[in-house]
Amino acid sequence: MQHQQYEQVVEEAVQYGLDGCTCSESIGAAFGAWLGFDQGSMVGMCGGFAGGMGFSGETCGVVAAALLVIGVTFGPVSVEDAEARGRIKRLASEFVESFLRQNGSLVCRDLRGDVDMRSSDGREQLIRSGRPQELIRSGAALLAELVSREKERQRA
Repeated sequence: MQHQQYEQVVEEAVQYGLDGCTCSESIGAAFGAWLGFDQGSMVGMCGGFAGGMGFSGETCGVVAAALLVIGVTFGPVSVEDAEARGRIKRLASEFVESFLRQNGSLVCRDLRGDVDMRSSDGREQLIRSGRPQELIRSGAALLAELVSREKERQRA
């Protein structure tokens, strides 16, 4: 992915969030389309990560969805594929460390502040704050850069 292309996928992810997708669905939709996966399947696989894994406030949905994208893009195609398992460990760790460094936490409730995601008022308040878009943008940019670099490495 060239720089202009990954800027576009980042903006698409943010726009999906503005259009009503959850943070995790936004990552799945944008990257699914860019990487040639069925977008509907990617959105569905990422849907349960919303609100910090099932609205529990735990692991940020952006992080969970990004790890899913990394797994389906670079992961093993069989249980015997030890090389790919090692690659996934490296890439997943790199993404998590970068997101943590940039955002200060991996935990949804810490990232979103004191908002009740289980209530429609809480979700509306969070959306109006702009925080979900910031997190989607941050995670999508980190993921796009990582995917681009790893695809280049595989071509070399």
